[in-house]
Amino acid sequence: MCSFIGGFIPNITNAQNPAETKFGVYWEADSNPRQWSRQLESYRDLGLTYIEIPVTSPVSLADTISQFPFVTLIRFDEQYLTTSIVVQQKEDLLDRYIAGIQKFEQIPNIGAFGLYEYSSSFSDTFNTAFNDLENTLRDYTDVDFYEIGARSQPGLSFSIAVINSDSLPSATTYLFNKDYDHSDLQLLTELIAQSPSLIFFDHKWLQDALTDHAELAHAIKGYQHSGEFILPLKKSEQTTPGFQWVIFIYLVILLSFGIHIRFVPTYKPLIFRYFSFHRFFVDDVMRYRERSAISGVFLLIHHALFAGIGLYLIGHTFISHIGLESFYYHLPALAFTGHNYFSLFVLGFALAILIEFLGIFWLYLPNKAMKHFSQVLTLYTWIFHLDFILISLMLLSHLTNGSSVFILSMGIIFILVWLTGFFLTALDSSKYLMKGRVKYMILTFGLHTLLNILLLILFLRSDYIMQILELAVKL
Repeated sequence: MCSFIGGFIPNITNAQNPAETKFGVYWEADSNPRQWSRQLESYRDLGLTYIEIPVTSPVSLADTISQFPFVTLIRFDEQYLTTSIVVQQKEDLLDRYIAGIQKFEQIPNIGAFGLYEYSSSFSDTFNTAFNDLENTLRDYTDVDFYEIGARSQPGLSFSIAVINSDSLPSATTYLFNKDYDHSDLQLLTELIAQSPSLIFFDHKWLQDALTDHAELAHAIKGYQHSGEFILPLKKSEQTTPGFQWVIFIYLVILLSFGIHIRFVPTYKPLIFRYFSFHRFFVDDVMRYRERSAISGVFLLIHHALFAGIGLYLIGHTFISHIGLESFYYHLPALAFTGHNYFSLFVLGFALAILIEFLGIFWLYLPNKAMKHFSQVLTLYTWIFHLDFILISLMLLSHLTNGSSVFILSMGIIFILVWLTGFFLTALDSSKYLMKGRVKYMILTFGLHTLLNILLLILFLRSDYIMQILELAVKL
């Protein structure tokens, strides 16, 4: 970044300017060229130094900017790149980069090209793969390359860290790229106090900020001359928490559990018998003395809902909003309700329903000792009562900003309990077979375990999937 700053700032700013931080704007200009000069004059009068525009902008816009004392940055629209994508699509990426560089090659004061956004530059393998591509681009330009990311990354000449929440990432160059809120001005004040090199504003954010608080313009101008950022702020209004749908679903589950206990008299004693006198519980079910098909269906649905809540909590704990965007960018079919965390809940619920029905039929069909479907339903689902404890602990930890490791651990235990339920059902029901017990255990528990191991190995060895997940978690 030294060449980028040192090469341009002395030529376009006052050498006596005491301000340590420079300002810029990311500008998606409208299609009316007659408005461009007027907008650029306002940016100049505000004291901005840098204008960043998308690579899809017309050359005439960049030419108009060059008539003002700005450094122009050109941002390509490549985003969420992984190592696999860079390797597999290298030639296509090169063609797009070269076309963009050549498009603006006659424009003076081009300071840098932004080659990608929110990509895997935290990975050495990614940087190695991209360096080959970057070296080729050096034959077409000698300006710096930069990236847009969630924090400062070591990939290119420099990076611009995006501020899209109420916290500040660790970096020297920033971009306010979020829906404007009055509290952002306090965040801006705190940021300028840290004396970063550059602060960019998204043009929509800047417009909303100036409309909401006209004193911001005076504060930026004053900072350019005095080096002090003085911005009187109005007291922010308290924001009310949004609707917590995950808590609502959890409470609905608990309420239905209470109603089931109230109106099914045998249900509560059977819970105690399953965990305390398991052998007698199994005997009653297999001899069809206990018929609890409704309770089994009830537990199947609850387990699927809990699986959805669990996946939501793990996702919310480990994946930021930007990480979620990258996840759905690569796997758009999973965005059932849009690019949000609720889609994770739907994914968990749907997967659980599918796996539950496969597991039940897998256990039921080879076992001639089970004459009624309610038998396998009962044996398979009653261990799911442990879900109430595990998900309650996960939710409590989430609401109190508890340990992320604890939440993940509870999620792993949730899966292990699920697998244990399949194993116990196979083992318990096999004891009532007159013959073929070993064969039944091989067909059920044996194949089930083998399939799970194979799926886990394929999952862990898939570079494509693992790089998508790594990118989502680390953004």
